[in-house]
Amino acid sequence: MGNKFRKAGKILQLQTNIQSIEEEIKNIDADISSRLHDSLVQSSSYIKLQKLLDEVSFLLSYLKEGNSTEKETKDLLKTIRKRLILITISLLKDIQKNMLKSAESLNTAQEELIMLSNIQKLYKTVEENEKNFMEG
Repeated sequence: MGNKFRKAGKILQLQTNIQSIEEEIKNIDADISSRLHDSLVQSSSYIKLQKLLDEVSFLLSYLKEGNSTEKETKDLLKTIRKRLILITISLLKDIQKNMLKSAESLNTAQEELIMLSNIQKLYKTVEENEKNFMEG
């Protein structure tokens, strides 16, 4: 009779531990999704910069050919200057965001260390449950 109670207690403890593990996995998954989103936003910014740089390169190549009139040359130079200003503004915005995020990065590193610690605790919990189940 006592053996049945111990086994029932082990099963109940295992179910409680499984719920804790599931919750922690959900939290970790949410953190990873958030970081993935941030990476995609950063990539999008670089794509925009690359597009503007490609436009400037194209316009410079056209100017280099020397087939444009004086008015076209002035207009092209004006357009190139505007594109370079857009690139500068975009980079300054990125720099500002990154500088603000530097403090967040330190916090994120701390959170990831806590996440690592929680994963290690989860591992130990599962390992203990496995040992308890094997003994019974």
